[in-house]
Amino acid sequence: MNPFEVLGIDEQADAREIKRAYAAAVRVTRPDQDPEQFQRVNEAYRAALELQQQRGDVRGAHALPVGAVRTGWSSGPISIDPTQASPAATTATLAESVSLAQMVVAVLDAASTQPAATFAQWLQRYTPLYSLQRKTDVAIALVRKLVLQADSALSPAALDAIADFFDLGSVGNYPAPVQSAFQSLRLFAHFDYERFQAELIAQSRDQSLYRVHAWLRSQHALNDRGVRDYVGQRLHVWLWLDDTPYLSSPILDLLGSLFGYEDSAQLQARSTARWSIESENTGHLGENAKWPIRQLKRRFGLPRALAIAVIPEWSRRVARLAHRLSQRYGERPSQLNAAQCEFFLQVARKSYFGRWRWVVAALRAIVPALGVLLLGRLLLGEYPLDAGLWFLSIGAIVGATTIGFDAINAWRDRRQAARQAAAAPTPAR
Repeated sequence: MNPFEVLGIDEQADAREIKRAYAAAVRVTRPDQDPEQFQRVNEAYRAALELQQQRGDVRGAHALPVGAVRTGWSSGPISIDPTQASPAATTATLAESVSLAQMVVAVLDAASTQPAATFAQWLQRYTPLYSLQRKTDVAIALVRKLVLQADSALSPAALDAIADFFDLGSVGNYPAPVQSAFQSLRLFAHFDYERFQAELIAQSRDQSLYRVHAWLRSQHALNDRGVRDYVGQRLHVWLWLDDTPYLSSPILDLLGSLFGYEDSAQLQARSTARWSIESENTGHLGENAKWPIRQLKRRFGLPRALAIAVIPEWSRRVARLAHRLSQRYGERPSQLNAAQCEFFLQVARKSYFGRWRWVVAALRAIVPALGVLLLGRLLLGEYPLDAGLWFLSIGAIVGATTIGFDAINAWRDRRQAARQAAAAPTPAR
């Protein structure tokens, strides 16, 4: 499938639109829930960026299919066609017996199946490479194959053996795009992302922006665009996970600037909300007490939830905190109990007239009446039924009146919304 179709954007989209579409796609496609779709989105993002760059900067380059990984092609495509190499420096017998494509396949097969030391010895004994011109042509074609085909990825040791044998590290032996692409391949192969992530967590433990900035500058592999894009994609997915450690806003700003994140502000809000839940510190959200966040985190129990809902202010505080955390997080945080959030948000919503609204209204009328009866028993030695019935009646009237006014307001809101929708101009087809 076309990578632009996977991301849901036009084929003429620029890099900014591609990154924005990718950020939106990974928010709804989680690697732990749908790994295949997540892989397709990730591959489509890399391919779309490559196609966009080729379209805007290097016309006529080979387009990458979805699934191909191209790293470090920062200096443009290899403009040399190795299949047209001059056979002047090679013997006629060798040129007729082994083609350039066959030699590339043989080198890749040996590199992927043999240990690095054995592969290095095999290169020295492989007679079709005895010709210097043939050796140069094979090196160029081999780099091209490795860059354009993801399934040709080799181990770091095998790439080191190829670099030593073909002398790919020396300046002037090959065109600059060839050496740049191969250097990127080696950096990519040697880069350990898991170690990078662990060190980032360690460097960020004291939330020192200067320390993290200095450490990132020491990661020279990130100077390569292919490595930087790869690390940025994986790090972005990690930052959206629920169990990611807290990173301060300045550090997230720094990462967003380095890797070109379009949603740095949302990542910061999400990280802050996650920290608020874990530390039970919600003062910046307008709730200084800890019991509301603890209520949202604990397992749902109906008696306890109803006891809190009977007091209107308590119910509103819990609902308000659940709403603000979900708004900051971009969705309901997994650390909060779903049943707790649903119950208190429903009870606090004036347009909700389900059973729990009526149960809570009834309890708000009954509880004061019971309190009067018990107080009369303690103070007077008997139950003041008249006073209890009076409080019960007042509570019932207040509850019914409140629900009635809420119903009228909800009806007015729906009617006004319908009028606005009817008055809105119909878009021209």
